[in-house]
Amino acid sequence: MLSLCRRPTPVADVAAHLRLPINITRVILGDLRRDGLVSIERPRPVAQTIDERIYREVLDGLRSL
Repeated sequence: MLSLCRRPTPVADVAAHLRLPINITRVILGDLRRDGLVSIERPRPVAQTIDERIYREVLDGLRSL
C-alpha cells in the first residue's frame, strides 16, 4: 500500500489494486496517516463553470449519432 501511495492516488484505486474493500482500505490508510507514513488530501474541486458551448457541441454530437 505504501508503494502505491508514493504519488497522489485515489483511495478507490488503491483498494482496487490491492483487491480490498474500500472501507478496509480507508481504515488502513487512516492508520498509516496517524503514524505519519502517508498524507491524505481532499481532491481539488473541478471548475464549476464549463463553457455552454461545450455542452452544445456534446449534445449536437450525440444527436448526430
